[in-house]
Amino acid sequence: RYALAFHFPFSIFHFPFSRVSCPATSVTTAQSDGLIQVIVVVDERGRKVAEYGNVNRTSIDLNTSDIPSGCYFLQIQVADRIFNVRLIILH
Repeated sequence: RYALAFHFPFSIFHFPFSRVSCPATSVTTAQSDGLIQVIVVVDERGRKVAEYGNVNRTSIDLNTSDIPSGCYFLQIQVADRIFNVRLIILH
């Protein structure tokens, strides 16, 4: 089992989690007990917006300042599992 956490300005969420209600602004941190291998950001239509590959760390800062405000999904690969997380970005 792996625990994932996202750090927003005032909140910490532990995953697997079906939705994230606290919006991200410019940087979101993903943390895991296991090594994060890949994170893919997709929009509501399933189009890839950003990809963070070959992470191989337990923590990564995701720069969301270049991504327009809206609702997105993060596909986070840790070991042989993929977690899908809803992310709301507001600028």
